[in-house]
This record gives sequence, structure tokens and C-alpha cells, in this order.
Amino acid sequence: MKKLLVAMMGLILILHTESNSQPFELEIVPQVVPGMPGIHSYISVQDNGMWVIIGGRTNGLHGWQPNFAFPASTQNTQIFVVDPVNNQMWSAGTAGLSQNIREQITASNHEFARNGDYLYVFGGYGFSTPQNDMITFPAITAIDIPQLITDVVNQNPIALNFRQITEPNAAVTGGNMSYYNGEFYLVFGHKFDGLYNPHNGPSFTQTYTEQIRKFQITDNGNVFTVTGYTAITDTAQFHRRDYNLAEQVFPNGNFGLTAFSGVFKKNVDLPYYDNIDISQSTYTVNTQFQQRLNNYHTAVITMYDSVNTTSYNLFMGGMAQYYYDLNNTLINDSLVPFVSTISLITRDANGQVETVLPYQMPGYLGSNMEFFPAININKYSNDVIKYHDIDTGKVLIGYLFGGIEADYPYVFMQGGGTSWANEKIYQVYLKRSSVTSIDYANPINAFNCFPNPATNHINVNFTLTKSLPVVISIYDSAGKRVVWYPLSKHVTGDIKLDLPLPDLNAGVYRLTLNAAGSYIHQSIVIAE
Repeated sequence: MKKLLVAMMGLILILHTESNSQPFELEIVPQVVPGMPGIHSYISVQDNGMWVIIGGRTNGLHGWQPNFAFPASTQNTQIFVVDPVNNQMWSAGTAGLSQNIREQITASNHEFARNGDYLYVFGGYGFSTPQNDMITFPAITAIDIPQLITDVVNQNPIALNFRQITEPNAAVTGGNMSYYNGEFYLVFGHKFDGLYNPHNGPSFTQTYTEQIRKFQITDNGNVFTVTGYTAITDTAQFHRRDYNLAEQVFPNGNFGLTAFSGVFKKNVDLPYYDNIDISQSTYTVNTQFQQRLNNYHTAVITMYDSVNTTSYNLFMGGMAQYYYDLNNTLINDSLVPFVSTISLITRDANGQVETVLPYQMPGYLGSNMEFFPAININKYSNDVIKYHDIDTGKVLIGYLFGGIEADYPYVFMQGGGTSWANEKIYQVYLKRSSVTSIDYANPINAFNCFPNPATNHINVNFTLTKSLPVVISIYDSAGKRVVWYPLSKHVTGDIKLDLPLPDLNAGVYRLTLNAAGSYIHQSIVIAE
């Protein structure tokens, strides 16, 4: 029998936080490609405006019990080719590939880089049938990208587009790669073998590479081999994974790479704040700079303004130790939650500055998301966008796809909501002009839920100051979503809803209103 319950009404608001004078404006617009599933932690490459997406996972954040952390049922076993301009998608299964190739490329968190027609995929974490265990694959797979696109679109066999060699030094996951100055750079990451266990049980072994590994690959189209392997080791600074590696044009005009943030420090489970510049012969740790607002891998948009010799690195959501609260106070949260922050690192001859932009991602979104530049945007040979060549007015500079989306910052904690793989594409528009005094006041006003306690229905009233899509969800005490009310279109003004409640057990629940990235949570009681 249900009993009458009384609970303290908890109310939390998460919304746009701060305005800064910036050299450009941003607009993020959702785009749905029919049939496209949500994917994160995947392999990606672009060829003449067509995307290839391989591997990764179709669920949200990994599980917390060793046997269920990375289930086979949520492994992406399809290869997708996407034409974002014409809103089309094609797919092909991987069942016809050899076991060794199939198991590596359908894993997650690989490293990959392209040279010519071939994309080279290193490592990745997934299940190996010969080992009967989860492993970091000691292999490199070469993929003929133009031909693969043709074969997937035309539904031809795809197996001849894949070749693989064994390479122990490629057994890395959670790192990043780049093809730079005629060499492949395999930067940081770790070797993780066995079942993931958040309590550090005996089910796995983990070794950080603490290296920048450099390779050359000789490839005649039939056989490829690794040559010229070297490694640079720094046990203090290179102990990183799940960070961002971005191609750069530095203020002096030189090309290079920068590794931003990452986890975890050796003696404490916190991110690194400095970044590391990498050139062909050396590296520099920028200890005078502190990146606070993004610490895990996410989509990064890199641009260079040759007129003002200034580089811009945009970090799109993800996870961070720091964020701004409603009073524009910088909060230090050692749990490193999901955030919706869009942050900018600006670099010129005077150094680097990090700012938070007066925009947010459309939700707690961005972790393990990727950015695809628009085909008609002018870029340097290393794919850095030529900022000074962007036309005036609103210009499509590229697309965001995939990643982990959550409805609560702490989905990794019990009772902390849920997460899923994002299936939407987001178009990113940029307008080159000064942004000053943008009003991002709280879009949600006059929020109220009644009756509380509730029985078979609940009224949700609120006011939106601008037109936004809204989703209302109810979660039980274990963080499982038990009720979901997506509104079918953008709404604005005074909203009054009378929502039916299913037959729920008596208890305390959490009602969440998500208005395009601005969240409000309130405790409600279900009673007899």
C-alpha cells in the first residue's frame, strides 16, 4: 500500500552563464539524418564532403560492473557513410571482414590518421575472440577510404578495402594521432587489457604509454610496413589519456600540434590543466597556462587568423573540473561532471587565454563527439580553418556529430540520471563580428509542479522567454528514467501542462525540464 510521503523540494538550475567580448558569434542548429543511430568514441574521416564512421559504441557512458561495462550489444558493427549536405546515409555490415580486422575496427577509442587515400587505425579497446577477453589491440588496419565510400554507397563487398598488420607499439587506446611532417604521431594514451572495473579490482591491467610514438608507414597498396619507429618519453607530463590533440598554426606561422588537458594525474584523480605543444623535434609544456573549462576528449574547432596572427581553439562541451554557476562564479568540482560549456582558447604572441563563450551546447553533450569541417571552408594543409578567409555574415563552418549526451551532470553516480549516444548532427555557424553584452538571461521562469505529493497526474507550469524545444523526464531514486514527455515542437511563453503519471511506486522522484540545454530539476513525491 502506498503511504503519504513528505520530501524537501530541491531545485537546481543550469543555464547560460556569462557574456564576453568575442571576435565572432556562434549558432548551433540540429540536423537529423534519417536512420542515423547515436554513436560515440568512433573512428571518423572525411573525403570530399562525405563522412565515414566506423566502430564506437551506441549506448551512453560505460557501465560500472565489469561484466556489463562494455556489452557486445551496444557495439557499433556497422560502417556508415554520411552526406550531410544532402542529408543521406548509407551503411554496410562488418560481418564479411576477417575476424581480426572486424574485432579491431568495431572496438572503441582507437587512434587514427590519414595519409593519401589510406586511413590507418591503431589500437582500440574491444573484445578479442582469440584472447577471450577485452584487450587493447596490438594492430594497425589500413582502410582505402575513397573506395570504401564507393562500395558502401553502391552496396558492394567491402572486405578488399581493409588490410591489417600486427604491431605491439600500436596497442594504445584513449590517445590521439596525427600525420605530421611525413610521420605518424601516436600521442599519449594507455594500454588497457581486461574487464573495466571502476573499483580497481583484479579484472584488468593498465599501463600509460607516457610517450609520443612516431612511425613511418611504407605502403604500396598491397602490403604496408612500419619503419623508423622512435619514441619520446616523459613520465611526468605524458601520463595522459582522453584528452584533445589539435592541429595548430602557431602565432609565428609554424605548423604543429597541441595536446590539451587530459586525465589523470599520477597521484590524484584530477585532470591536467596545462597543454603541450609538439613540433617535429621537440615539445614544450605550457605551465603558465591553465585550461579549466574542458578536460576530456570532445569536438574541437581550430582556426587561425593570419591577419592578426591569432589562433582559436573552440571546445564543445564534454567534461570539466570547472564551470560557472548562476552568479558567474567559477566552481571547482572534483567530480569532473558533464558540462554544456563552450570554451575558447585564444593564442597570440602574448600567450594563451581561456574564456567561456555566451553560448552552450544543447544539453550535457560533447564527450567523445567529433567535428567535421564544411567542405567549402578554406583550410590549411593540416585542416586548420583559415579564419581570415571566412566570409562576413553567418557562415556554416562545419558539423558536430555523436558523443555522449546526459540529462544530469553526474550520470556516473547512483541516482544521477542517465546518458545515451547522441544521434543528431549539429550544424555550426559562425559570424565574424564582435559579440558584446549578449543577454542570456534565464530562459525558464515561473517553474512550478503541483500537486506535490502527486498521484495519477502532475501539473507542470513554466514560462519560456524564447522559443525552445522542451523535454520533461521523471527519474526514480536509482537514476532510471521512468517517464518521458518530449514536446513535439519549439514552445515559448506561458506553458501549462497536465501530465499523466503511470502506476509508479510510492517514493521520491526527480522531475527534469530540459529546454535546449537549460535544465531545471525538482524533487516530487508520488503517493497513494
